Amino acid sequence: MKKLIGLGLLLLVACQRKVVVSSPAPTSRGTSATAVGQVGGGTPDEAVAMMMAAGKSEDLQAVGAVWGDDQGLAREKWSRQEFEMRAYYVVKCLRNDRYTVLSESPAAAGGRRVLNVQVFKGTLSPTTNFKVVKGPNGRWLVEQADLEPLTKICQLA
Repeated sequence: MKKLIGLGLLLLVACQRKVVVSSPAPTSRGTSATAVGQVGGGTPDEAVAMMMAAGKSEDLQAVGAVWGDDQGLAREKWSRQEFEMRAYYVVKCLRNDRYTVLSESPAAAGGRRVLNVQVFKGTLSPTTNFKVVKGPNGRWLVEQADLEPLTKICQLA
């Protein structure tokens, strides 16, 4: 009987779902990537790097660790279902082979920064803007990504 219980526990442990959070790729400006599981980026570049890495790996959890505003993470404001639907679309549009941060400038209000980013996917190379802001933990979050210029990437199979 003890062998059956031990075998059952072993199977139960072996069948548990593992959660993998990808680490972001280094940014095009050469700054280092943040630690695995870190919420937000240490710099605006790192926040964009985390979001682009999430798009490249199609990782909704990684999107959840960097998408938000000065009040906190988006995943904490919406229901899980709503967050996952929105994050799925964001990931679909941010799929990339590589990207380059072209410029960074201050936004109009609240210490926000705007990064102009060129996204490369196959033969496509549109340019778009990311608005980033410091979250309540003092780390940078992607508040908004202009997905309209990325429409052709969003529509790829």
